[in-house]
Amino acid sequence: MERLKQFYPEKGFGVTGAPLYEIAEACAEVYGDKEIRINLPYHDFNCRGKATSIAKEVRDLTPFIGKKWRADEATTNLYYGDTPVDRYDFLPFQGDCEVFFIGNIEGCEINLVKAPNWRMYL
Repeated sequence: MERLKQFYPEKGFGVTGAPLYEIAEACAEVYGDKEIRINLPYHDFNCRGKATSIAKEVRDLTPFIGKKWRADEATTNLYYGDTPVDRYDFLPFQGDCEVFFIGNIEGCEINLVKAPNWRMYL
């Protein structure tokens, strides 16, 4: 859990949050193959499944570091409520200004909150 503390909210000028792939990778280090749920503050969007699987899928779908999402691929860990996303759904972690803090952790459920991004300081 110590690894996840770096994603807790901070205050002060110039503080920014972390992209979902960084938080997911830290969760994979802490939880390994345990089932977790990461809730994003966007219309009941959540990631759930094995922490390692979530980290891989989120990284693969992050622009400029991942791969391009092909039409024949489906996600296995991303949901709106209980409905799996498809390639036509908006993924709220893909923008470069979509950064988060960990709001709280309840067992294997991680709740994220919006955080300041780099553009706020321009």
